[in-house]
Amino acid sequence: MPQIIKPHDFNYIKEQTYHLINAYQSVNDPRTIATFEGLIEEKINRRLKEKYEKVDLFLEQVMTPSMTKTRADSYLSQLQTEVLPLEQPSDKQIQKCFRKVKKLKIPDISKWELTRYSYLSWTDSGSQKKYMMAPINQQFVGLYGHFEPSIKKGICAVCQHEANVSLFLTTTKAGADGSYTKKGNYICVDSDQCNYQLTSLKGITEFFARYQGK
Repeated sequence: MPQIIKPHDFNYIKEQTYHLINAYQSVNDPRTIATFEGLIEEKINRRLKEKYEKVDLFLEQVMTPSMTKTRADSYLSQLQTEVLPLEQPSDKQIQKCFRKVKKLKIPDISKWELTRYSYLSWTDSGSQKKYMMAPINQQFVGLYGHFEPSIKKGICAVCQHEANVSLFLTTTKAGADGSYTKKGNYICVDSDQCNYQLTSLKGITEFFARYQGK
């Protein structure tokens, strides 16, 4: 069976599974639990748009009031083998995304666990520039900038979850007169964690759209 679950959809399934476990631990009424189980199953099936045998099996495994987070994580690990990894861009694609950057340092993305990523990001330790790439409309686009030094708790513009965030600034061309302006958004300081909790592509798509024309 081909891999059918995208990384952000897997994160959504995991999030809904944890909601279910919280309900098991806090609600005693069997009818309320049955209603909540039906709601969780409906949400997951609606997200995937189709029913899949491996997902149905997973739901059957975790939908029991005695389920614990540890056991659920074990079933989630099995389901993760069905996740379609993010496409690995070639060095040429990466260079095309950052044509204006001289002496671009390209990370070894082949070592990344791409089943956990919806976008790519890395920091050049020398220049302290942060690079971000994402497949938007079926092609990779990129942007780069830097973080302000201060970190705080807040909502990330990319994953749209609460996390340690900092103001990410990038310089964009403002108009035909050649002037430039800085644009900024608060995003996760830890891009790995951002990917791991990203449950929708809406945030990352809108984030990159703000910088079109850079």
